[in-house]
Amino acid sequence: MRLNADHRSEMVSQLLFGETFSLIETRGDWLYIEANLDTYRGWVHKSQLELTGEAESKKLRRMKSSVSVSESGVVSIDKKEGVIRVSPGSTLYSLEKGICQFVINGAIYSYSGKFNHTGPRGGKDIAGLAELFLNAPYLWGGRSCFGTDCSGLVQTVFKMAGINLPRDASVQATRGRDIHLLEEAAAGDLAFFDNEDGEITHTGILTGPSEIIHSFGLVRTDDIDHHGIFNRDSKKYTHKLRLIKRIL
Repeated sequence: MRLNADHRSEMVSQLLFGETFSLIETRGDWLYIEANLDTYRGWVHKSQLELTGEAESKKLRRMKSSVSVSESGVVSIDKKEGVIRVSPGSTLYSLEKGICQFVINGAIYSYSGKFNHTGPRGGKDIAGLAELFLNAPYLWGGRSCFGTDCSGLVQTVFKMAGINLPRDASVQATRGRDIHLLEEAAAGDLAFFDNEDGEITHTGILTGPSEIIHSFGLVRTDDIDHHGIFNRDSKKYTHKLRLIKRIL
């Protein structure tokens, strides 16, 4: 999803495989859309989307859905050669007895990989899901294992656990309840960090009161204390701790 209708324009967010959207405007081969997950808006080239009519959309909404939790999940389409690699956090449909197969616009989509169709998980499970993204490169606007920013990582991991969060870190920080002391933090809690102007600009998922998984250069684990994130490679503090939130 781009800021303007141009491949060179800034990427503001992403749709993962299977996520739905509402069409707002068309400009040539570009579509201005609103993601149904988080109401984020942006321009997407039509080659990257599958458009459906109202009847097909209603059918899709009635299907059972789940989320990919596999590092190696793939989707095959009966009318196309090869497979599509799908990131953890992608939306899947029609899960029956461990089989994920659904039809959109007459094409049969078949998924192979692990998936989650249960409700919200515990904090340790959330930290474990975050580990699926370790070493993914940092990508502004990204939300996948192929590239993600800090808030995109948090949003996608919590989606995998059955919890919808907003797209941006500053808005994510308004959710959940405050944890006032780092020593009281637990796996799955979120830490938020601000800049010199007091604006929240970074977030990550705690694996406990002294370690965090976050996207900074790449998705990585670092140490954290009451000052902030201490980078294990540079041996320097990189982010100043502002607050801790518990979503579960």
